[in-house]
Amino acid sequence: DVASINEVNAALEVGYAPEHMAFSNPIKAPWEIEAARKIGVRMYGVDSEAELVKLAKHAPGCDVYARLDVPNKGSVWPLTGKFGVDKHEATRLLVAAKRVGLNPVGVTFHVGSQCLNPENWATAIDLSREVFDACAEQGIRLTLLNLGGGLPARENMTTPPPIEEI
Repeated sequence: DVASINEVNAALEVGYAPEHMAFSNPIKAPWEIEAARKIGVRMYGVDSEAELVKLAKHAPGCDVYARLDVPNKGSVWPLTGKFGVDKHEATRLLVAAKRVGLNPVGVTFHVGSQCLNPENWATAIDLSREVFDACAEQGIRLTLLNLGGGLPARENMTTPPPIEEI
């Protein structure tokens, strides 16, 4: 997951292949899209119509995934309302992506940093499933579900739930 051309280059320097990178910045500069595409980055996140327009122009045919806004209850650093769209807008964006020649591949979300509430992942996965189903009804088969970040680590006096519970 990269958010700038500098991060793309840093990932390349340590051996990551561009085809394994996902450019997730919600507002990407056109020149960064073009530079990343020329390097070989194929996958880009969207949560607005404006990003679809830029991607269609600067990375035609690229893979796109929608960023869902999901509950962040119990997260030390909540991100709700900062990034992402609801399930209806995510579906609309993925259908629109197909119409403008992009390849809709899936959904991503982030339950908030240091998430101490395992239910957030269950809710987010359920919402993602609804987007997958709605897209399937439109003839679009999604294949990517990115669970984002948020896995908690022991920090200060906080004891996170066991990974098995999450």
